[in-house]
Amino acid sequence: MEYESEEIAKFLEDPIYRFFHGRFASDKNFILDAVRKNPQALKYASKALKNDRDFVLEVLKINGNALEFVSAELRADYIVVATAVKENGLALKFASKQLKNDRDFVLRAVQLNGEALEFVSEELKNDKEVVLFAVRQNGGAFIYASEHLKDDREVVLEAVKQNGNILEYASERFRNDKEIVITAVKQNGYAFQFASDELKENADVVLTIAKHSPKAMPHIMRHLFKSDKLRNNKELVLELIKNNKFSLEYASKNLRNDKEVVLEAVKRDGLAVFYASDELQNDIDILLDAIQQNVLAIRLMPEKFKSNKEFVLKMVSRNGLAYKYLPPELKKDKRIRNNAIRQVYSSPKFISKGTKISSDIKGLFSDEQLREFFGDFEQAELLKKSIKATATSLIKNFKGSYLEVDKFTKSLGVVFQKRIDFVNSEFEKNQGVNVIRQQNLKKSALAKIENL
Repeated sequence: MEYESEEIAKFLEDPIYRFFHGRFASDKNFILDAVRKNPQALKYASKALKNDRDFVLEVLKINGNALEFVSAELRADYIVVATAVKENGLALKFASKQLKNDRDFVLRAVQLNGEALEFVSEELKNDKEVVLFAVRQNGGAFIYASEHLKDDREVVLEAVKQNGNILEYASERFRNDKEIVITAVKQNGYAFQFASDELKENADVVLTIAKHSPKAMPHIMRHLFKSDKLRNNKELVLELIKNNKFSLEYASKNLRNDKEVVLEAVKRDGLAVFYASDELQNDIDILLDAIQQNVLAIRLMPEKFKSNKEFVLKMVSRNGLAYKYLPPELKKDKRIRNNAIRQVYSSPKFISKGTKISSDIKGLFSDEQLREFFGDFEQAELLKKSIKATATSLIKNFKGSYLEVDKFTKSLGVVFQKRIDFVNSEFEKNQGVNVIRQQNLKKSALAKIENL
């Protein structure tokens, strides 16, 4: 028979209701349903049910913490308590003192839930084997070990393998232990803040952590800002940049003027040029790499470059979207515009879309400008060569298994052909535009000559 939730709620919360419905206290099905909702329901069961071994075993399979309310006799029963601990290791709290001091039983309990160590006898909290089993199951159990074992290197190492933040509770000598600290931070990057000041300043240790624990990056970055020694370590800063594109912000003044370091940063996000030295913010290679990676870096470009036609030509050849930000007089330059169109229509981003036109370039060029470009045989051929070069580069740089490479190559081949067909189609559709334009120019020139 199933009981309504309302009946169970009233039985658990209302003493008067329990008084007038005392029959529920001896109703096994009712108590079982109630325990599923709240382990405290067994508290209101009849004395007979609390001492009914078979019934209690059934209850504890549902919720181990109900052990708190069974008879004293059953809280000393090995099988009963083991059943409770299996469902919830913390149920050991309610076991008899005798079982809490039973080594074999405790060994089994801490393997089910390491935090059960909190409730064992003081003697067993000082038993290395028991404690090791506990911290291997749950590193947090370390805080319940005896003071003697908290100072045991093997125990600390096993604990931080399972929960790096336990480093906070380790003694100073272990927070200054390279292996323990690196192990802890690999498990949880947050643990970096608990390392000794000496190790936080150790470039080799921090570099190892940076390579193997990306989650430690925010904590390393905060410390880096305070440490002149680490901020000036080139190998470390380069590694940090690989994991956090804006790490350049925290580098020393010297490294923000190091071209190799700054190039690595802007290749990951062009906006990182903002943190480069004034000298390198005026470096052509740096600016071109930055704008190639992120067109918005053009907003950080010194004014003198914005009107430099040769620089702009190189820039749009690296990122055609930069055309959008050019002054009107440079947008009129046919050579600049053609290079921008060719770059946009042959970039990996747009090749991957087949013949679809991304919203990024809609409106970037006028219909007339595109008709003129695609109707020019020379420009169409150059574009096809650029598309082929991009596809070849994508295949060369693709990393994966043989099957993945094969699948990628076939897929790219289909898209590549669609893009080439698109160019051919646009050329055939627009080639007459240039012929008519040339004829009109000739007629205009002849008319001027006749009027002389």
